[in-house]
Amino acid sequence: MTKPSSEGKVRLPYESIRNLTSPEEKENGTRTFFANVSANEIRRFDTAGNLRDYIPAHPGKKRNSVHRSIYETVESNADHFITLNSGITLACKE
Repeated sequence: MTKPSSEGKVRLPYESIRNLTSPEEKENGTRTFFANVSANEIRRFDTAGNLRDYIPAHPGKKRNSVHRSIYETVESNADHFITLNSGITLACKE
């Protein structure tokens, strides 16, 4: 699996991947997948197009305690990320 980013395509290793696309999504030309990916890989994502741009350190924006806890888990307790959080959602154009 690879991901487009501002740096080109980056290989994203995963343990398993599952297609969860609904019939309605198929009709709309969209797809949904669930992938089991190491939390350490999260650091490699380009967040320039982040749907929730209030989470990263953008000027004039603040993180709340939930955002800080998620960040801390990724930075210092990544092996427990899925146990402590629900995961992350990625939206892709291609």
